[in-house]
Amino acid sequence: MNNGTILTGFLHFRPSDKASGRLFELILDSTDSIFVLMNSSRSDAAPIKRFEDLACLKDRIAASFGLKVAGYEKNAIVQHALLNRLLPRIMSACRQGSIWADFGCGDGILERDFNAAVNDNNKNTIIGFDISRNSLAYCRQKSGDKSSWVCADIDHSPLKPSSLDGLVCASVLQWSSDIKQAISNISAHLKPKGIFIFSLFVEGSFHELFETKRACGMTDPMIFVPSSDIEAYLDAAGFIDKEIEQYTRTVYFTSAWQLLRNMSATGSTGAFSRHMSRSELEQLCRLYEKNFRTDKGVPLTYNAFMGSALKGGYYG
Repeated sequence: MNNGTILTGFLHFRPSDKASGRLFELILDSTDSIFVLMNSSRSDAAPIKRFEDLACLKDRIAASFGLKVAGYEKNAIVQHALLNRLLPRIMSACRQGSIWADFGCGDGILERDFNAAVNDNNKNTIIGFDISRNSLAYCRQKSGDKSSWVCADIDHSPLKPSSLDGLVCASVLQWSSDIKQAISNISAHLKPKGIFIFSLFVEGSFHELFETKRACGMTDPMIFVPSSDIEAYLDAAGFIDKEIEQYTRTVYFTSAWQLLRNMSATGSTGAFSRHMSRSELEQLCRLYEKNFRTDKGVPLTYNAFMGSALKGGYYG
């Protein structure tokens, strides 16, 4: 499947795509053929038909992260720190010939690290999924023909049931409109004893920013769920043998302006926050620094729930 194509759903394959075609036939549900195959790295290379019920928020998320994908690796400090902590779990769980999916692959750094670390003779495959075509075009440009990509939404996945040996979801699930349902869907995509490796931001993340926004009379841009809810969702979806880790990190910036620019450079602010006027931004920054600046700088706290879990059941 080393053709480096971007597949937006499942439709047709050219004769030269036979290897990737066979693999995609194993994992993608052909009844969801509402997308078209793209073989160009240009984000506007082919029209794409959206799911009719795709929420406006998902469009914003796709547009925001896709627009900033080139700067994500440089600016997403905590997200990549989490991914680095997950990578050993992924590598140790890979069996020869296994098929994995990376939901919300973003800039494709996991796929690049995976390909660099895995011996080609093991024939392990990890496929990048994302809702942003711009992000996938960037992934393809950076990865060449070593990976393949699917443009799809985790809440409306084209994957067949019980088709994957492993699924990674790193710093993504907090964007889902229904995290409980998303985890249930992930369980359905995994084979029995398939492994789910994940990280997501939970309650307590960005509390400095949210408190400042409320003090300025602005609504909270999003709500992070408690980590206890995520563990309950894993149980409800039939996951067992959970290995869970709580990860908290505070990043310090020279100013509130720099903090907001950093968030903007990862696509985060455009995805969950309305556009603010210059005067609103100035008010927000002044109050943020007044209430939270320390000797180390202006803080932003990330609180992540991460780990791995096996889908219950047995092969055969």
